[in-house]
Amino acid sequence: MKSVLQLAFICCISIPSFCQSTTEAEYNYMKRGYAQIETSGLDLKRGYFTEVMKGLNNDKITVTFTKLLREKDKSIAGIIVKSVSSDPWGSGTKYWAIPAVSKEGAESYGWDLFFNEASNLMSPGVKDLIFKWIAYRMSYEMNVAANNVRRN
Repeated sequence: MKSVLQLAFICCISIPSFCQSTTEAEYNYMKRGYAQIETSGLDLKRGYFTEVMKGLNNDKITVTFTKLLREKDKSIAGIIVKSVSSDPWGSGTKYWAIPAVSKEGAESYGWDLFFNEASNLMSPGVKDLIFKWIAYRMSYEMNVAANNVRRN
């Protein structure tokens, strides 16, 4: 299951991003710093902006996905995943960081950390919603790519 999730995340992020790899500082900001700015009302980290993507929910969990983008070249630094849950596995608000994959295929910081958390710390409901979102994004990106090929 871990390898299927890894492949899905890599495909989901690498298709649209064509960017540089996620740095350790960016990963830590997505994982911890973004939560602090949301709760305290501080400004976003200098040199970055966000773009909210489609979210998903069920009766106990809402998961939102937000791109962290670099201002200098509009490349994606990663995706911030926020879950708000009343699930018995773990209620409250939690944040995860999904690293970006570079167009050169360079290793991004944080993949091992993310997959360890996904395997051991995420509730089954959150994993389910994230997997559905990945399937949606992959399908969407493949349709966009197919339409671009047909136009050429």
